[in-house]
Amino acid sequence: MKLPTILESQLDLSCVRDKPIGFSFEEVYLIDHGYQNHDIVLKMSCRHEVYEEGENLKWLKGKIPVPEVYFNFYYDGMYYLVMEKCGKYMFQETLKPENLQEELIRFGQWIRLFHEIDPQGLPYNHDLRHKMNHVRENVKHHLVRTQYFERELQGRSGQQLYDQMMALYPFEEDYVLCHGDVSMPNIMVDDQQAYFIDVMGMGVVDRHLDLAIAFRTIRYNVEMMHLTWKQEYLKWFLKGYGKEDVDSSKVTFFILLDELTNG
Repeated sequence: MKLPTILESQLDLSCVRDKPIGFSFEEVYLIDHGYQNHDIVLKMSCRHEVYEEGENLKWLKGKIPVPEVYFNFYYDGMYYLVMEKCGKYMFQETLKPENLQEELIRFGQWIRLFHEIDPQGLPYNHDLRHKMNHVRENVKHHLVRTQYFERELQGRSGQQLYDQMMALYPFEEDYVLCHGDVSMPNIMVDDQQAYFIDVMGMGVVDRHLDLAIAFRTIRYNVEMMHLTWKQEYLKWFLKGYGKEDVDSSKVTFFILLDELTNG
């Protein structure tokens, strides 16, 4: 791994591990005791979004638990983000059948706390217009990774999903600060503390963006526990979030948007 001199001189690279999960285009490494004896995460990418993520994490510091950013810069065609590794476990690793109700309620509470952050001064806002422009480019240039579609959508093309999505738009947005990808691996936990990571898609968007992705990650991880799916699981999450019901049309829209974003 070749790094700029400023990083080579300050990072201890004697214990480098690849990130164990995710569909990111970035090179991501976990480094034990990598900076001033702290465990760190190193992201490297040619995409400006990595720099934007670092600046948004700095802005979030003190508003909600997030990693400390140590380095965030551009050099010779690449963006480098070095940040604290927070939490011992990804949230889904703490789920058990006997604690599922309690944990899904907490999941909802955490998302609500994120949505209550005042977005004034946010450095980089990936709002709905930004996200839809990205999706249009993915569809136009056949970049959508259809192999990762939900099982109900398998066999369909990016254009077909785009047409279905646009049939549900426009709508009046209920604006909050959305994380953008609240899948369970993007919440790290340590005892009772939760840390939000991977805020690359953060922006002021309708709250159903995060709710839709939360619903998907709940279903996926419950099924990974070999439990029979029940709508009750979503009700537990919504109880924690403080909302009794959702707009199903918006949920469908944002699930389709997220599928088309993976390109």
